[in-house]
Amino acid sequence: MNSNFWKEISNQIDSAIKEKKLKGREVAKKAWIAVTYVSEIRRGNRVPSLEKLNDICNAIWIEIHELFTKIYLKQLKESQWNNYEK
Repeated sequence: MNSNFWKEISNQIDSAIKEKKLKGREVAKKAWIAVTYVSEIRRGNRVPSLEKLNDICNAIWIEIHELFTKIYLKQLKESQWNNYEK
């Protein structure tokens, strides 16, 4: 998968954490991972395994398939807009 996909994963996770007014340490504790790891993922500096991504999604109360669907629809919309502009 390309880096734009993983950057969007990071953006969506960060947005969900902020939207739900959670702290990184709360997410880390619920997902059984280090606070620094959550921070690195949120900044787009680390790519989590699918298992850890699922743990993070559970910690922030979203289904992993919702995360992927949201990203797919956003990229599809951008792709269609780019094709329209040409």
